[in-house]
Amino acid sequence: MNPPMNESLRWIDELDGSRCLLPQVSNPVQRGLGWLGIVLSVMFAAWPFAITAFFYGVRSDLKPEQEITGVDLLPLAFFGSILFPVAIVLCLKSCLSLFGSSELLIDSTHLSVIRRWGILRRRRRCPLSTIDGFRVEKPEDELPTSEANAVAGFSLFANRSSLVARYSGGRKLYIVRAFPNALVEELGDSLPSQVQRIAIRSGIHRQGSSINKDPISELPVENLDRIQLKPSGDTASQTLSSPPLGSSLVLHKTSGGLIIESPKLGYLGSTTRVGRLTFYAFTAIQILLSGGLVPALLAGKVNGSPSAGWVIFVVFTAFWIIGVFYLFYAASLQGKVTLDDRELSFSEKSLYGLKASNWQRREIDSIELGVKEYRSDDGVTWDYFVKVSPQELEQRAWFSHLSKQEVEWMVECLKISAPEIKYSESSDGR
Repeated sequence: MNPPMNESLRWIDELDGSRCLLPQVSNPVQRGLGWLGIVLSVMFAAWPFAITAFFYGVRSDLKPEQEITGVDLLPLAFFGSILFPVAIVLCLKSCLSLFGSSELLIDSTHLSVIRRWGILRRRRRCPLSTIDGFRVEKPEDELPTSEANAVAGFSLFANRSSLVARYSGGRKLYIVRAFPNALVEELGDSLPSQVQRIAIRSGIHRQGSSINKDPISELPVENLDRIQLKPSGDTASQTLSSPPLGSSLVLHKTSGGLIIESPKLGYLGSTTRVGRLTFYAFTAIQILLSGGLVPALLAGKVNGSPSAGWVIFVVFTAFWIIGVFYLFYAASLQGKVTLDDRELSFSEKSLYGLKASNWQRREIDSIELGVKEYRSDDGVTWDYFVKVSPQELEQRAWFSHLSKQEVEWMVECLKISAPEIKYSESSDGR
């Protein structure tokens, strides 16, 4: 039985771990997505029967007295083998999202988030030895500062946030999503200490460390309050902080400044999980078109106009090739920031070449968080980059492939290392 919303979280000690039952929290978006998943699962399950009935109806019109044979059931077998499993998985996940309850389990090896509904169960977990820390994610985190308050006030997720465990150098495990801020803050206070206690009791050490070195003694919780890049009057007393949790950025301190390196993102870092799944789907369709449609067009066995089939194949192939080149480009991106006594230099290298720019330190007017806005029929998105004034003749959004938190951290490091330069909070980039 899960606790009601107004109760504090309570951890239950077990023989080899600790468990916390989370209150049931839902919101209109979660409920809408859950019911949409159920509707889609019904549609996917009905599609093989509908297409089978359609082809049987066509055959029966040609031969009214034709009996049902194995050939008539081929569409059901073909489409059903693909869509029935998809419908079952989608329906089960939707039911868990709508009606299930969640709990956290810390055992001697893993931190697990378990979702239950009756006999159904879904478990997501990460090894204790790979956890780098936790981060609170708020709806306004990816919005420009000027628009954050206005959007957050009217959002369905106002006064709600999520808690994420960062592990294995950048991977995410969502502990809770869209929970009330008070519960997230309470969980952010108690969860790290529980993980540390169980890890120390079980003799768990950070991945890659020796038995008697680097125990799990401190797990930071980032972003309990949004980062505000406000100039401080005493920059000499500030120290350079570590990169955000999960970031691959590398900071090197030098006598006259600093060096920040952004390594190659690689395939896994080039896009999100949803983006990779979309690319896999396009690749599967491309293989089906290449192995099915093209031979049929070449053999002249396609009913209707062959030119329409070739247009479909060419257009789809063009989009697929663009996607492949984008993945190669995103995976190869790397950059470097160098600040010394005399100048500041930026460089970005990708599959298609090297871009670099230098500014004399005494000639820099300001460094700020730049924002570039993109409006479309689907909504508004933003890219964040490091903006240096005066700008180059060929304006460039430096390091826009990084997250907002990483770009903010870059600006903060430059602020501490070069206090004589003016720093602004943000810019609309337009």
